[in-house]
Amino acid sequence: MSDFDLMLARKKASGGKRRRNRDGGTFISDADDVVSAMIVKMNEAAEEDRTLNSQKKPALKKLTLLPTVVMHLKKQDLKETFIDSGVMTAIKEWIGPLPDKSLPALRIREELLKILQELPSVSQETLKHSGIGRAVMFLYKHPKESRPNKDLALKLISKRKSPYSSIVN
Repeated sequence: MSDFDLMLARKKASGGKRRRNRDGGTFISDADDVVSAMIVKMNEAAEEDRTLNSQKKPALKKLTLLPTVVMHLKKQDLKETFIDSGVMTAIKEWIGPLPDKSLPALRIREELLKILQELPSVSQETLKHSGIGRAVMFLYKHPKESRPNKDLALKLISKRKSPYSSIVN
């Protein structure tokens, strides 16, 4: 058996994905896997933090994952994929109040509000389904939220006024 035959057999055994169909079909890439894995990690971190908070322990899982999340969410070519994969629900879980009604870490709220501003426009259905409008409004109305974050939340609400306000009301 030649080297080429061995290489071909390994390729078939690994079951590698094709990058693009010959007829210009859908683009299959590792980006979808990265996005899905990141959203799963975000949801797991949020759940762990809620559990730790209800046990009166420090909730630091989201904070440790934050740099990775921010790095991926700022990638221009992945933003639409993140939105389509349900990142808005994960962001809502991250910026929403913890079980003891305390706010998540300030850095988490700051970074994710900035990222929400940078995301392309989102359909009203996606906003309704995710509940992000309520979370942003909660931050805006919360008495202990920082002034810069309240300003960011207000910009988000007014920028997408009709979708966000219809969700909140």
